Amino acid sequence: MYYARTPVEYEALFISRSQQRIAELGAQLADEFSRNDVDNYKAELIVELEYAIGVLNSTDLAWSPDDIRMMIDYYTEYAELTAFGFRSMVFEPTRLAQSCDCDTILTMIQNINNTADSNYDYFSNWINQVNQDWQDGDTAIWDYINNVVGGAPVLAADLISEQSTGGILEGDQWAEGDLIEDVLRDLLKPLPTIENFTFDSWVDLIEIGETLIITQFTWTSENAPTNITISDNQGVMVDVPVTGNVFTPPTPYPYNFDFGKTITWTIKADKVEDVTIDVTSVYASYFDKETTATDDSVTITEAIVLNAVTKILSRTSEDVTLPVSTTNVEQGFIAVAKAQTFTPYTKWRVNDNNNATIGVGEFILPPVDVIVDGVTYSAYRWGYRSPLIDNLKLLR
Repeated sequence: MYYARTPVEYEALFISRSQQRIAELGAQLADEFSRNDVDNYKAELIVELEYAIGVLNSTDLAWSPDDIRMMIDYYTEYAELTAFGFRSMVFEPTRLAQSCDCDTILTMIQNINNTADSNYDYFSNWINQVNQDWQDGDTAIWDYINNVVGGAPVLAADLISEQSTGGILEGDQWAEGDLIEDVLRDLLKPLPTIENFTFDSWVDLIEIGETLIITQFTWTSENAPTNITISDNQGVMVDVPVTGNVFTPPTPYPYNFDFGKTITWTIKADKVEDVTIDVTSVYASYFDKETTATDDSVTITEAIVLNAVTKILSRTSEDVTLPVSTTNVEQGFIAVAKAQTFTPYTKWRVNDNNNATIGVGEFILPPVDVIVDGVTYSAYRWGYRSPLIDNLKLLR
């Protein structure tokens, strides 16, 4: 009807079936759109209609675009569709999570043949430049790709992503010949995540000289991270492969903190930002008090420090805070390892109305040295008739 020569019998049968399918799809679409609802079936019919049109377009009868339009108009008259009218239909899937640029993905898929054959730059630029926030919750888009684009054309050249977008990270690569469908799957998959990485004996700080024993690591994850490994900066664990959300070493791992250091553990996985935890070893700080009825400063000894009523672990390079309680017949002291203070503290503070400098004649006296377990400590004292029950901070 719309061609320049008479097709042979097998061509005519081929064409007739394609025309019949177009008419059937047009009628089904008309029925679907008459209900004015939103579902995946409309999208599936649209894509199948395009494939039926592609069947006609793939013959060697050299039809022009106008001829194709006339044919589609004729065989979809009942559906009231025009040649490429379905391209303008708005596809809005039900959103179960974040929104997505559905029109963009639909247009891209409709042009997927051109993408692979002669318009590679279009696809590459779209992957690297489109601003999109698709999530796995956009199930209509995911199903649309997953169920319809099977057997899609392959990449016409190697592809390297120039930025992170969707489930693709900057630097991700695909080779010439890879299915475009696979790239789309990567794009639509939400990135995996790992959180709450810890181990059973984790503490922020540990006293220098202690040994930490680890019997189990745990973490939480989403979107099935792959190739998970755990390492530490001590060489005890070097890219140890783990699975799931729990790892129990075959024998507990001991970590010695004799020398005072920070030990860091790192969990890694494909497409996941590294997650780290650490433990820092510090010297303990002490508070205690001595009963006295004179203004003479009591002598702070190793035994007095080691028997202190309060012992805390704290980073003390900038300041140190301890809860204190002294009456008007007691002298109190705070002892801090000199190796962690670097230089003496110069101020003390309880609150905005109770603070001053440290020095001779002041509430807090200049520090004196005392050796505790071979470590030099600075002992800061305050005197008789100076009751204090509060948190006391020493700082610079």
